[in-house]
Amino acid sequence: MHIPNLYEVLDKIYHLLIDIVRNTGPETRYHQDVIAVLEKARSAEDPHTSYTLLPVLACVSCGGVVERVVPVAAAWRALHIAAHLFDSVQDQDIALMTDSPTARALTINVATGLLALANLALQAVPRSIEEQTRHILYKEFQRVIVRAAEGQHIEFTRPEPHDLNTYFRIVALKSGEPFALAVQSGGLVAGATEGTLVRFRTFGYNVGVLVQLMDDWRDFVSNSGNGHLYSLPLVYALSVASSDEEAQLREEWARSREERESSQYMRDMVRKMGGISYTLGEIFRHFERAVSALAVKDDYLLREWLLGMMARFSFSRAMQ
Repeated sequence: MHIPNLYEVLDKIYHLLIDIVRNTGPETRYHQDVIAVLEKARSAEDPHTSYTLLPVLACVSCGGVVERVVPVAAAWRALHIAAHLFDSVQDQDIALMTDSPTARALTINVATGLLALANLALQAVPRSIEEQTRHILYKEFQRVIVRAAEGQHIEFTRPEPHDLNTYFRIVALKSGEPFALAVQSGGLVAGATEGTLVRFRTFGYNVGVLVQLMDDWRDFVSNSGNGHLYSLPLVYALSVASSDEEAQLREEWARSREERESSQYMRDMVRKMGGISYTLGEIFRHFERAVSALAVKDDYLLREWLLGMMARFSFSRAMQ
């Protein structure tokens, strides 16, 4: 198995996306803003824990050629960045063009362009790959976009913290299924067997859930954050709270959302009610599921990637 230079592969993925943007027409402020988002994303990437490289690692694990999977990885990266931007609008945490009074609209517009960019990247998949495989890739990307939008829609239409079942349904739609697609797509490009594709989907799904749970944990225990709108520690605490405790938690949650400031009282309540411990337990449960989905010998690149990501998470826990 030839192990590619991951830094070079990342550069190829981003160069493809930027070239597609530049080839859509004369350069405008919009092109500049989309490219700025891509360049910022690239500068923050660590190849050893990069979500972008999941299709590449899966492809190489099956003996596939890197050049054939670069367009798929580019499509996945554009989709993932778009989802992040949409979330930032919903969570009122817009980092893009914050000095503009129309930052929300501009962010949505850039995110919409990135969704189209994902589809254009798929058009660059080599014709040497079977037409049926290319059709499956395109269809699966569109299906996941619709499913992720469904998860976002549930959040928009239910303005208060959800129950646990609804929480995990949203996470499955917005994170589990997209990450399953990312890993599966790499296997598809390499011509993997159905058994391998099942392993990859299971691995990717649990990684996607794991990523969201780790984000929830970081957000909730940070000194400056109170968790995003539907943070698991809070959702769990509400599920076990008495009537009086639930009323207190909802009051503190509403106040923290309105003031956009951390509520230490709420975080202390959630911690005492087991919300943090429950979230950590779910993190390691999905980690075990992800690891168990991998073949001992053939999938070591994906295993090393996962262990690197978990090591980074463990370090962030130690720094709290």
